[in-house]
Amino acid sequence: MTQPPPYQPPHPAWTPQPPPPVPGRATAALVLGVLSLTCLGFLSGIPAMVLGRSAGREIAASGGRLGGDGIATAGFVTGLVGTLLSALALLALVGMFVLLGVTFDRNLDRLEEIERTPTPSCSPGSAPFADPLLEDCRP
Repeated sequence: MTQPPPYQPPHPAWTPQPPPPVPGRATAALVLGVLSLTCLGFLSGIPAMVLGRSAGREIAASGGRLGGDGIATAGFVTGLVGTLLSALALLALVGMFVLLGVTFDRNLDRLEEIERTPTPSCSPGSAPFADPLLEDCRP
């Protein structure tokens, strides 16, 4: 017969360690970054980038006492993307207004040219599709 193994006391219960605290600047950076993507653009994107970078430096300098490096990075990246998207939208809007102004100016020039062009004759119904009862002359 084999002998039973010697008595071993039970292992102590493992208790998980709580995660290190996350600085408030990292959370604020993420919130501002998401707002920059959804509605506020660069108005909240630039502060999100500043807070995200600042929180990342604080976390790195803490030596493991603080967590949330991923949150700070996500805040920085979402702020950057929101800022870039709003800058592109602003450029598109300015370009659209410039294009609209150029088009309006060209059409205005064409209208002025048409008004300055004399009609071939000033007798009622002389134009090819004119109403014979109305006079086709411009003043």
